[in-house]
Amino acid sequence: MANTEGMTFKFSVFKNEDIEQLTHHEKVTLGHIAESIEHNRQMSGKNPRNTYLVINTDEPYADEVIEIMKRYGHWGDSPELNAWAIGPDRYDVVVASDKESAITWYRQTLKISDDEWKDYEVNDFPMNEQMRFENDCICTLRQFVSDVHEFPIIACWTE
Repeated sequence: MANTEGMTFKFSVFKNEDIEQLTHHEKVTLGHIAESIEHNRQMSGKNPRNTYLVINTDEPYADEVIEIMKRYGHWGDSPELNAWAIGPDRYDVVVASDKESAITWYRQTLKISDDEWKDYEVNDFPMNEQMRFENDCICTLRQFVSDVHEFPIIACWTE
């Protein structure tokens, strides 16, 4: 059995052969629940049906997979994310775990010189307020980036 210490229980998984053992009524109910979840994800601008790899913790290679997940920051609690509006006029909204890494990443990615940087502002940006995104998705920035696994990112832009 793998060492699952620190694992965050983020997903619910049912084995298909276990679902087959349910009564017809239970299968219909489970189907309605799945449809409701898909609808809610779609309304939030997310992919309604993600596909995941599932590894049983009793597999002999589970500890190796856990180590890979840890290296990529997908084990245990995710870092607390914050956002900053960065720019001289139109602002890119950068999501990262801390302000310093967000600024450093942004400047390196966009190749902004020290001289150009003098015209830029960096302002806190709310992660938990409802807003409209370009695909008419109305949700919080935290919800909008919930399927993203590598940070920092430019999540959107604002005037």
